[in-house]
Amino acid sequence: MLKASTGDGESLSTLGELEIVERIRRQVTARAPLGAGPESSGVVFGIGDDAAVLRSSPGRYLLATCDMLFEGVHFLPGVIPPYDLGRKAMASNLSDVAAMGGQPRFALVSMALPPSTGAEAVTKLYEGLIDEAAEHGATIVGGDVIRSPEGVVINVTVIGDVEEAKLVTRSGARPGDVLLVTGPLGAAAAGLDLLRDDSLRRTVGDQVAERAIAAHHRPVPRFREARLLADLRAVRAMLDISDGLARDAATLARCSGVGARLFWERVPVASVAEAVARAAGKDPVAYALSGGEDYELLLAVGIEDVERVVKTLAESTGRAPLQVGEVIEPAKGLVMAMPDGTERPLEARGFDHFVH
Repeated sequence: MLKASTGDGESLSTLGELEIVERIRRQVTARAPLGAGPESSGVVFGIGDDAAVLRSSPGRYLLATCDMLFEGVHFLPGVIPPYDLGRKAMASNLSDVAAMGGQPRFALVSMALPPSTGAEAVTKLYEGLIDEAAEHGATIVGGDVIRSPEGVVINVTVIGDVEEAKLVTRSGARPGDVLLVTGPLGAAAAGLDLLRDDSLRRTVGDQVAERAIAAHHRPVPRFREARLLADLRAVRAMLDISDGLARDAATLARCSGVGARLFWERVPVASVAEAVARAAGKDPVAYALSGGEDYELLLAVGIEDVERVVKTLAESTGRAPLQVGEVIEPAKGLVMAMPDGTERPLEARGFDHFVH
């Protein structure tokens, strides 16, 4: 039985999500078959990146990832339309494959549903799952449905592949690299605040509210950008921004064994996030730094390749990536450069399942 921590024992709330994942990674790695390296086990990269990387056919890697959405944690009960929930559940997993330069192929969907759930709602939910998968070239091939005593739980597993030469992980950044993001941030977090506060929604008006809520309900995996970047072979490290820029920059730095410096004045904030922040009396940069669920891509690029990367994405997608920081020596840690020229420690406060 899984019991609550007692006495001086550690609990999930004191450890935090990243430390829990790291402990699981060490535990799994320690129990791998003796002598099982990448060649013998087929595992190129296991726990710790956006997706597991497995050996497949010659010249290609298999990508495998799964993500779970829980009612009340990832979506508000009775608020998000079932169709949008299906698209969101699929998109959050597809984005992990995009972040490694890959192409999704297959998906498996498991759901735990209360017996009172309407059949039509399940149909709409699955329509969203199917449409989002199909839009990016993936097919749902199986899954499971069970009874939930309380709340909806959706787990999606996505299997994709990527050419060996085009694989991008979180672990290749080097000091001197430039940190770029593929678009403005904070709209999804602003949308969540609007869903929680009707008076705030009335203050900003319908147009802003609809755009922000759509960003929260219907995230867009950045496959087009990711494939262009993979083709360029100029990106040293990449991940999707699901937990907020600050936390995900810290994750990229930790996986690469480097430090990172973000520039406060360069953090790109979506216009709807700016509007909601003003109405709510909040700092708009906070939405971008810690809001999460934007699913833009954070990249580390060698300074000699920045111009080529920016030009390629701008010409092909109409959206030029934006410089938000730089990779620094690991001894310098994680810092935020402020407008007055001072620096302060970067507070990687993004979303954590066990600390919030």
